[in-house]
Amino acid sequence: MPYYGFSCPACEHEEIVLRSISNRNDVLLCPEDGFVMERDFSVHHKIKSAVCASTFFSSTMGVHPDQIADEVRRHPDWKFDKEGRLEICGLADQRQKIRELGMINRDDNK
Repeated sequence: MPYYGFSCPACEHEEIVLRSISNRNDVLLCPEDGFVMERDFSVHHKIKSAVCASTFFSSTMGVHPDQIADEVRRHPDWKFDKEGRLEICGLADQRQKIRELGMINRDDNK
């Protein structure tokens, strides 16, 4: 599901919400003043921080806990939890890490 930006025309409050494509045009009320918020198409630079705020750990792309130290040396910017699961920060980050690991992402071939 993609992220969509909305802004309130009255108070300029901004929201970034995760919605299915079929619900992208559903009404969103401003939590500040109750006005109907409008889709904001200029928020792409803000969405990255919202996506990274919702990280998850992939058990599929993880390593054995004994190998965490070696992987951190190989990829110093990567983060692992104590069980060896790799932290993923959005779909673009997942695809990049798949490429760096030399794995095949079958979704890219469609």
